[in-house]
Amino acid sequence: SPIMDRIRISNSVAGDYAGGLHISTGGRTTLTNFIIDNNRGGYSSALAVISSELESNYGTIQDNREGTCLLYSEPSTISMSHVLIVGNESVGSSHLLFNGTINLNHLTIAQNSNEASAISCGIFNSSFNINNSIILTDGGIAVTINESSSIQLIFNDIENGRDAVQGDGEVIWGEGNIDADPLFVDPDNGDYHL
Repeated sequence: SPIMDRIRISNSVAGDYAGGLHISTGGRTTLTNFIIDNNRGGYSSALAVISSELESNYGTIQDNREGTCLLYSEPSTISMSHVLIVGNESVGSSHLLFNGTINLNHLTIAQNSNEASAISCGIFNSSFNINNSIILTDGGIAVTINESSSIQLIFNDIENGRDAVQGDGEVIWGEGNIDADPLFVDPDNGDYHL
């Protein structure tokens, strides 16, 4: 089970899956204190997780381009905490395309291209929890949930609130969700502190 701490994956190009990091058919991978930036990929510009387990903490995913999505997973278990996802562009319908068991906590998703929904959940009977996160979409869709999947949202700041969560899957809109300006210190200069 690899542990990658204090790493930067930058300026990579891939024709297929992930421009930055591809984790496939393996055990558990842990990313801590990481930056994935300025990558280009065919399907996923930054990260692909296929039939594996990923735990990622305290990282930044920024300025990745040209992928159908930014992060893609096929049935996998993913836990992300304290991750900043900003300034990315995806050419497909979603920035984060997850399938599996997904737990997102303390994420900030902002200033990404607004043609895509921020998060797309579940082609394969997936289960999602998003807690204590900020999801800004410039008026677009925050979350799209497939009919075979479910999502629980608790204590999040989601632009356009419940209206920004769409699709046919089960949505559990828990307590503490708001739609408010998070008042970042200076987002135009990369400071997303509150």
